[in-house]
Amino acid sequence: MSVDLKTKIEEYHSLSPRRFSVLKSATLTQAIEASSGEMRQHLSLILASDDDDGDEVLRLELTGVRNLKLQQPGWSLVTLSNLEILESPEAGQFDRRFVVLDAEEGVISCSCDDFSAGLVR
Repeated sequence: MSVDLKTKIEEYHSLSPRRFSVLKSATLTQAIEASSGEMRQHLSLILASDDDDGDEVLRLELTGVRNLKLQQPGWSLVTLSNLEILESPEAGQFDRRFVVLDAEEGVISCSCDDFSAGLVR
């Protein structure tokens, strides 16, 4: 794993993402990238804590999204209890440097070129 990718993933884990498992919103947008003329997808996820105290949410922005799979569970509350971000086995061969997946619930999976994550009040 390259140092930059490893550092980025470690920074994501330093936010304690397991605390934020309730999906508040998922927004998929697409636009033509000016520099390449290529159609690119962007996925924005907002996750809240189980206790939903409303003070803080985790915002995850994924760019260059591919192979998006979203599975709505049979129950009404959509949770992502273990949202993992890993280095893609295709990293270095293609732009898709990361794999994002919900390892426990299987609600979401995709690959992406890049991501950013942060806590928002």
